[in-house]
Amino acid sequence: MAGLRIVLGIVAFTVLASAAVLHVFWAFGGRLAWLAGAPEVNGHALFQASRSATLAVAAALMAACVLLVHRILGTPPLPLSGRMSAGASWFLAVAFTARAVGDFRVLGFFKVVQGTRFAAMDSWLYSPACLLLGMAFAVAAM
Repeated sequence: MAGLRIVLGIVAFTVLASAAVLHVFWAFGGRLAWLAGAPEVNGHALFQASRSATLAVAAALMAACVLLVHRILGTPPLPLSGRMSAGASWFLAVAFTARAVGDFRVLGFFKVVQGTRFAAMDSWLYSPACLLLGMAFAVAAM
């Protein structure tokens, strides 16, 4: 069981770190035609995130990486009690799982808006990744 926990942690770490790097790429104007970053309705993005907001998301994802590695491997030491890091892990487990479920409109497995680049990416990459991260943080919290 410990080996499965470590493998799940490594996969989740890779997903989080990749998402953080992707957000930095987006923050500095990077674009990939096939990789939609914002939900769309009728061909228009619902929001345009600022550079600072996108970098804040990247920083939060990297902080989640550090927390995950700490909870799975016990390193690096964090200035949080075990109880606080477990609570943060449960919070992230719920947050990522909620993101995977979605808002029932443009995000998640149960979205109604279909047929956009974002909807396709969300269905086959973003929502499954969030579900995996939700499970990984639940395991890390235990």
